[in-house]
Amino acid sequence: MKSMVDGARVTGEELDRVLDWLDKVRASAAHMATAFSGHGLVLQYDDRAFPNWRIGLYDRAAFFFRVDKYQDALDLWECMDPGFLTTPGALAIRIKDLVIVTVSNNFLLSQAFGLMNRIEVGGMLTNIPGKDEWAAGFGFRRTRLDKALVVAQPMRRLHLREGLQNPSRSLKENGDGNVYHLEKGHWCRTKSIDFAALHTLPDELGYTLSCLEMIEWLLWQKHNDYVLSGRPEGFYAKQSAPSLNAAKQLFIDRIGRLKSGDKPSWDDQL
Repeated sequence: MKSMVDGARVTGEELDRVLDWLDKVRASAAHMATAFSGHGLVLQYDDRAFPNWRIGLYDRAAFFFRVDKYQDALDLWECMDPGFLTTPGALAIRIKDLVIVTVSNNFLLSQAFGLMNRIEVGGMLTNIPGKDEWAAGFGFRRTRLDKALVVAQPMRRLHLREGLQNPSRSLKENGDGNVYHLEKGHWCRTKSIDFAALHTLPDELGYTLSCLEMIEWLLWQKHNDYVLSGRPEGFYAKQSAPSLNAAKQLFIDRIGRLKSGDKPSWDDQL
């Protein structure tokens, strides 16, 4: 992390360890935020939700960029939001001027790397074998952080053990994926990356774009988990979607104003 913040060159192996650490941050932030909220929201976590079990469990991606100014040296964004608390799969952390949006979920990179996917067909959940055909980007959505460095790593340990995953050039023999970064819409195996070359955004625009990115990932994850769980009461999907969609529109409107040079205060919109 120090190398990233200082603008040094970071290897693919080091990025693998950073992604492990980000898995721990997301899981820990969910427990921390629940404690701060007075445990008013009861999360029905299983063992895999705890930080030591959460490392490398599901596909994961991270977005890296810098902001032009900051106050506190460390900050977590939106971890108290009910949408995150009920689906802790997308979070942002800022370390000095370095901003990281971290995302993880089951089947997150299925389309990106042509891996096994699970979809609903005629009301039944069906496993669709992957053809190892890679897509441009994530395959189903474009990121709002189009100038950020995007790093991704498919993780299929459990799928491999359960006999669900076909061999793929994106995966190692144990089911852990190689680390890739997005370059002009295509995934490239990551040997090393120069963190001195990261794009820098104005701080308020960077914050707003990051929040919008997280909201859209959470909405996708809630829909995905809701369909795959088959339980209407699961994942707080129906209850949290309206507030997330309202927040999404607020951030879209704010991005338009920021890019046009208009900078209203948050109180004007809340």
